Amino acid sequence: MTDYDSVRRCCSEANICSRCWVFIAAAVKVLDGSIRDQFGYNHLLWVYSGRRGIHLWVSDQEAMELTDEERKAVANYLTVVGGGKETKKKVNVRQGSKPLPPGIQ
Repeated sequence: MTDYDSVRRCCSEANICSRCWVFIAAAVKVLDGSIRDQFGYNHLLWVYSGRRGIHLWVSDQEAMELTDEERKAVANYLTVVGGGKETKKKVNVRQGSKPLPPGIQ
């Protein structure tokens, strides 16, 4: 959730309320559809960890056999906004150095 601190007006850091939960729900909806449609994975477990938000565990055999490099490629393909703790973020999906994944255009 700390990645959303620059846009949240109700909470910050690890704190979360029903307004903040909307960010997580939207991310899960977009990512879940993209992973199922574009990669064909079906055995997905979404986990809310607290401070860092959501994580996905994919249990499809094909996914579990991916190398670290292949996993990074999947994550990079699905990344719309990148950054770290010190990065101010502004989501602008119409501009950027790489095209959006087909599932969210």
